[in-house]
Amino acid sequence: MEAEDVEVPVPVQVQEHEADGPQDDAVQQQFDALYMAKLLGKLRNNDKKPEAAAEELQDALRKLHALQQAFVTKQAKQNLLDRLAQVETLEALQKVAASRKAQVEAGYDQEKRELQKAVTEREDALRLLERLADEVQQEKRKVLEHERSRQAHEAEVAQLNEVWKAIQKKNAHRKAAVQVATGVMITDEEDCGRVLDLQTRSIQEMHQKQKQLEDEKIDISTQVKRAKRKIEDVSKQNDLRSKDAEVKQREQDYMTLQQMKKWYDHIRTIHESLSGLEITNVADDYLEVRVLKSRSVRLYCDPETTRLQRVQFLTPDVATADLVEVAVRDNNVQYFLCEYRERVREQLAL
Repeated sequence: MEAEDVEVPVPVQVQEHEADGPQDDAVQQQFDALYMAKLLGKLRNNDKKPEAAAEELQDALRKLHALQQAFVTKQAKQNLLDRLAQVETLEALQKVAASRKAQVEAGYDQEKRELQKAVTEREDALRLLERLADEVQQEKRKVLEHERSRQAHEAEVAQLNEVWKAIQKKNAHRKAAVQVATGVMITDEEDCGRVLDLQTRSIQEMHQKQKQLEDEKIDISTQVKRAKRKIEDVSKQNDLRSKDAEVKQREQDYMTLQQMKKWYDHIRTIHESLSGLEITNVADDYLEVRVLKSRSVRLYCDPETTRLQRVQFLTPDVATADLVEVAVRDNNVQYFLCEYRERVREQLAL
């Protein structure tokens, strides 16, 4: 009996298994065993030979595996399409970028306005300080004028006191002289009353003037104290501004030195790369030079005369006795380094 082709359908359990994702190994083995048992039973019913049944079974398993892979591939593509559908369009991204750019420009304009406002406030503060300084100078001049006038008023008060004392003494002497000369007590009450009234008015005027001068002295002292406080405040502000200027100048000098150092290091690197000579160490009595990054030599010089005294080779593998003799004799360091570099280059080329 000829073997008939048996179409192996894909079980529903397989599709559900692929849709649900990977399951436990025991469940997978149980499912494979049941599926193979069912397939073998169907083959027996069709009177298939064992070889044909085995071949059809292998073919069915290959188809099952291919269907599983195809399902996984389609599922991955579907997931990718779902994710791509969530990505924003180019137009939306451009709108977002434009919005963010507008926000950044608005922030920049705000900061620019704030900076301009700060500059304006600083200029106003400087003008205010200048005006306060002028006012302080004016107050200082007024204080000096009041000080000079105070001394004059005090002198005038002292002079008036002396005059009053002299008048009192003169009246006493006059009264005593009259009484001694006449031997009679003064009985003219009108004369005494007029003299007394005049002296009383003079005394009252002097007391009033003295009180006025004392009040002026107190006012002047108060103004002097106020002016001194203003001068101290302005001096402190000037000190702070001068300190800020000194700090800025030091920072600027430091940046300038850093730039000069950077330029010097750059030029030195270029010079070393072009000449092949690199100064590696500078001591009190010698200078160590590396030639073509392979040989090092020390040049010993007199610290006072800077004259070359002797040469020490840290790697003495190049014949240089004649160069050392000429260099020490003529004090020609440039000649020695150039000739030694050429001989090192020849040595390296061997």
